[in-house]
Amino acid sequence: MLFMTTGAARTDLVGSFRGVSVFGNGLYTLGNKNMTVRPYLIGGGGIQNSQHSFPLPAAESGTGVQDDSKLAVQGGAGFQFYLRGFSAYIEGRYVVRFGESTSSWVPVTFGFHF
Repeated sequence: MLFMTTGAARTDLVGSFRGVSVFGNGLYTLGNKNMTVRPYLIGGGGIQNSQHSFPLPAAESGTGVQDDSKLAVQGGAGFQFYLRGFSAYIEGRYVVRFGESTSSWVPVTFGFHF
């Protein structure tokens, strides 16, 4: 599951944006099991919901909201680092969200497994 949110840092986005994605993924680990650093491939599909809140024109008060859910696919690669008692990873994925206008982005993430 992925959650992302942003304010109006982008020049083409006024207001705020929230996205929630739920994906089912397959993971294929490469290399020897005894390696300290192992590369892997990841890919899958799911659904991505986005909500864009924006101020209405002065004649109307309040906030407008656009909310929709679309199918999305993703694929990427990463590295798993096996350490003492835990492991760490870093990965990049290419995500494509289908709809009236297809969009894509590349999140890079890192984290730990205990």
